[in-house]
Amino acid sequence: LDVDLSVKRGAPVEIHRLAEALAEMNTRIQAQLADQRELLAAVSHELRTPLSRLRILGELVRDPPSEDERTRHLGDLEREIEELDELVGGLLAGSRLDFGALRLREHDLVAAARQAIERSGLGSQLRVVGAPRSVVFDATLVARALANLVENAVKHGGGLDALELGFEADRVSVAALDRGPGLDPEAPSRIFERFYTTKPGERGSIGLGLPLVKRIAESHRGEVFAEDRAGGGARIGFWIEASDDAPIDAAS
Repeated sequence: LDVDLSVKRGAPVEIHRLAEALAEMNTRIQAQLADQRELLAAVSHELRTPLSRLRILGELVRDPPSEDERTRHLGDLEREIEELDELVGGLLAGSRLDFGALRLREHDLVAAARQAIERSGLGSQLRVVGAPRSVVFDATLVARALANLVENAVKHGGGLDALELGFEADRVSVAALDRGPGLDPEAPSRIFERFYTTKPGERGSIGLGLPLVKRIAESHRGEVFAEDRAGGGARIGFWIEASDDAPIDAAS
């Protein structure tokens, strides 16, 4: 990557253009490698903490003072495993995006959103605006984006008020409506940046959830958005392109 790509003045125009293209590609590769090293360092640090807690909890479960303590420690073990699973799932989704390995099929987005709410165990509402229809997307990646939006609302937005789907003629939007105080002045332009968090140092605040949502949206030719809600809270989500395909039953 440190090879000198400069071209002599008398070289043909095509060679100059080729050298410029190679130099630009070289710059992009170096930036990607730097991002990967930064990500690896951050994730390694993030994994170390739950693994240490798992080791301690494993010792406590072996010889608990009482059955109640054993039950509590087992619950803590389950939460640590869930946290690790979420982190690894996000990394795998990011890897699929890096290699462009999208599996685009026609799916029921309403059902996917309802499943994301059920998995969260929050009992939040699902709001559907417009006429629901089938949408072409990668089911695994969009499920990850939905889970990340829900998780962000819980961790940083005071809880999830509702998950909102909006069906328009040429696109569909997904938004998490939270119960927090709203967005900080700089948040709308920064919350989708990798490693940015409003609560640095807090457990589970590595700052990878919303950036992954952005990458998933862009891989589906969409964009992300973040705005304050009238009356309090924030509305954070994404939209993707979706042609007017076959309608589906939102109540199914």
